[in-house]
Amino acid sequence: MKNIIFVHGTGVREKSYTESLLTISARLDREDISVVGCRWYEDGGVELNKGGISIPDFDSTRSVSEVSEDDRAVSTWAVLYEDPLCELRLLGLTQQQSGNAAPNQVMGSQQLDAWLRGLSIEGDLAEQLEKCSLTAVWAEAVRKVTTSDEFRLAFQRPMTVTARIRRTLAEAVVAQALALHRALYQETADWIDGANRDHLVDLLVGDQDRDVKGWALKNLLARPFTRYAQRQRGKISEDAFGAIGDILFYQARGEAIRSFIKNKIELFESDVVLLAHSLGGIACVDLLILHALPQVELLITVGSQAPVLYEMNALVSKPFEVNKETPLPEHFPRRWLNIYDPRDFLSYVARGVFHGPSITDERVDNGQPFPQAHTSYWKNDKVWETIYKELA
Repeated sequence: MKNIIFVHGTGVREKSYTESLLTISARLDREDISVVGCRWYEDGGVELNKGGISIPDFDSTRSVSEVSEDDRAVSTWAVLYEDPLCELRLLGLTQQQSGNAAPNQVMGSQQLDAWLRGLSIEGDLAEQLEKCSLTAVWAEAVRKVTTSDEFRLAFQRPMTVTARIRRTLAEAVVAQALALHRALYQETADWIDGANRDHLVDLLVGDQDRDVKGWALKNLLARPFTRYAQRQRGKISEDAFGAIGDILFYQARGEAIRSFIKNKIELFESDVVLLAHSLGGIACVDLLILHALPQVELLITVGSQAPVLYEMNALVSKPFEVNKETPLPEHFPRRWLNIYDPRDFLSYVARGVFHGPSITDERVDNGQPFPQAHTSYWKNDKVWETIYKELA
């Protein structure tokens, strides 16, 4: 029996941890595997104790000319996550500027409302909604979009409804459903990966022509502009705080977290696999360097910052040694799988930074912009294919 201990990452608390643990347990539902929780946030975790009054405001921009075509597609969703109705708003402007429609056509809003509400939530569509954790909020997302002023203005004229228009509406509803789901978990729920999100849109539209994806924003995102990525510093700091606050706390007072994990490991005599996300990976690497724990046969880190902290000479357990390829201690587990997504700016490559014959870095694509990419791993099939292979 393999005992897989799930060690969570930064900013995680009860609701989001429970959801992640349920997802992981479902993926590892085998007779030879036992999934064990490790809620170190019970002894750790931080807050801005004065509500963030130390943070001044500033503007930040990013040039679209610096990103690839794939990044442009991801950028479209970055805008939709901030404002699910933005494409409908842009479409409403183009409709007001277009010419007269052909006679005897039905109002676009009537056609699209009937289409969306008439979708049968069964079979593949029902399965995909459940996979994306959106079943419970789907009806409310449809209601919010179809009763919005943006929907009314975008489709107030008679028109021929095309797959392109249906896709624009489907993306708005999916983005709205994701916003509702996140609201239930105070913004800390795992994000679905981009492939599952896009497959859900495809199933809704019933058309596989992906060239029309994000069409209302393509012209906007295809040329440089200065205010697309504008955020206030307070907003950036608030969003990033859950990701870095616990890391800073750990660097100052991490022994309690490591002891919590160590006590979980020592419940078992052997066959322990540590599955650690983000800061959980830092804590596990430190713990396994500092202590001989022969029960642990495999370490799996996902979206972890341990490599960059070591390279910066900021890892608690091991000072960086210049011009030396010092291997990990002999008691460190002989197998370490490190999974990272290049778009997750809190994930790093381990091999070459650390030295040991058993270190494997696995690159994945969650299909999400940052920071959503950092919490999309558990819904990414490629991640689980990699983990299944390593467990076997």
